[in-house]
Amino acid sequence: MAQLKKEDEIGFAEKNAFWAVNPLEWVKAIFGDNIRKMPLSSKLTATGLSRQQEKALLDWGEFLAAKIKRSLGGELTARELELSGKIGMSIMSGTGTGKDTLAAIVTWHFMFCFRFPKCLATANTGKQLKDVFWSELSKVQSWAVKGSDDPEALNELQQAFTIQSELMFANLPANKGRGQRWFCRAVTINVKGSQEEQGEALAGRHEDYQLFVLDEASGIPDAVFKPVEGTLTGILNVVFMIFNPTRTTGFAVRSHYEEKAKWVCTRWNSAESEIVKPAHIENLARYGLDSPTYRSRVLGLPPFADKNTLIPMDWIIAAVERGREREIIPLESDPLIKGCDIGGGGDKSVNIGRKGGLVHPPRYNNAKDSTVVEDWVAGDLDRDAADGAVVDVIGIGHGVFWRLHKRGYNVRPGDARRQASDPDRFYNARAQAAWRMRERFEKGTISLPEGCQDLVDQMGAIRYFPEQKNKVQLKSEIVRELGHSPDDFDALLQTFYYEDDVFIVKDRNKTDSKFMKVFCR
Repeated sequence: MAQLKKEDEIGFAEKNAFWAVNPLEWVKAIFGDNIRKMPLSSKLTATGLSRQQEKALLDWGEFLAAKIKRSLGGELTARELELSGKIGMSIMSGTGTGKDTLAAIVTWHFMFCFRFPKCLATANTGKQLKDVFWSELSKVQSWAVKGSDDPEALNELQQAFTIQSELMFANLPANKGRGQRWFCRAVTINVKGSQEEQGEALAGRHEDYQLFVLDEASGIPDAVFKPVEGTLTGILNVVFMIFNPTRTTGFAVRSHYEEKAKWVCTRWNSAESEIVKPAHIENLARYGLDSPTYRSRVLGLPPFADKNTLIPMDWIIAAVERGREREIIPLESDPLIKGCDIGGGGDKSVNIGRKGGLVHPPRYNNAKDSTVVEDWVAGDLDRDAADGAVVDVIGIGHGVFWRLHKRGYNVRPGDARRQASDPDRFYNARAQAAWRMRERFEKGTISLPEGCQDLVDQMGAIRYFPEQKNKVQLKSEIVRELGHSPDDFDALLQTFYYEDDVFIVKDRNKTDSKFMKVFCR
């Protein structure tokens, strides 16, 4: 492409006109057999892409063709008329299906096939944008076929385009001195900014050929989307949106429901993808086929708004985002409380710290010997200078608790069977602790550490029963349903068995003697 001679430009333009509305044929021409050489590609189609990816490219090409034909004043069929009135494609998908790879391919196709295009890419976080999507652009660029056997030679995409940290632009002679017109730019959203500031992120951009790529769009604030439609005024101005539906509301989800008429919509089920390993599906199926985890991460569907879900998934995801943006800053006076779920019967032991509304990442220990677990818990308390801990005392945790107490640690028992301090409202101490935790999520005063997917999945699977004094599922019930212990959830739950201020003591290594006398009776 970068080495075209003048006499070849007419032929190349004709070929580009074909590729512009046939992106799958462009993939075959530009990448040849290279995608098939990538890991996991042996079971895929002739191009090396999954069937889901190929079908999306065919649909995308049909959509582009209708938009271009309309802009040129061509006579449209009923199908073309329908497609030409849409603003873009929205892919709602389970995890691991290769949607980021497809977004990168769509971006390269647009940049390659149209003259002086402008592409703006954004995502729910700067990390997703730079570490995932922008990285995927570089990876896909490297797949293009080389015109030489020289291992140092550049392929066609590498010759024609330069990728920088936040900008990818054309090196073509036609773009000489006009680099501000033929480019793709990474645009980071300020999630803490005002709606006006967020709305300005993608606003005010105009070009004949313009593509907006929205990665993990379910986490992008609604305010970002509002001005986009107002910018879609050129010959071909379109949106390509991909997301895993972790929320039940928002612009991205509405594109598949209330506003479906505006979009070319497709949903990818991870269980139907050749890319996703069966073990991944089986692991998520443990949470139940109707669970928020399975619906979102496998089926590519928004979580059900189940009235019996203890903490709705929207609240959980919002807490993860607060953790990512470090929005929760605890007071210096807030005690650091450790919740200790002591494993038994082969389950691992888990410690999770919480200081005010700031939840720390969990730590794990797989030892079966309770004395080893005891020493591990003690070391964890010492390392973080914790003000106290609540230890699960059911099963082998009882002995761990007592020995920690005798060693002088400020530990209190987390006994789900004990009566709640408000027995008229709560079934037992577990239900009361769960409600304290639920209120934190409802009020938005708690954050979860990013990357703790087990904690998120377990939390989204827990149910409660208002007709039974807000009874929360017993651990045995959850194990029976999920096939494993919700140990991360229970470790965090331990930190809510008592009001935080009971851990504010002058000597963190001395347990409240009056409390111990009551517990020991």
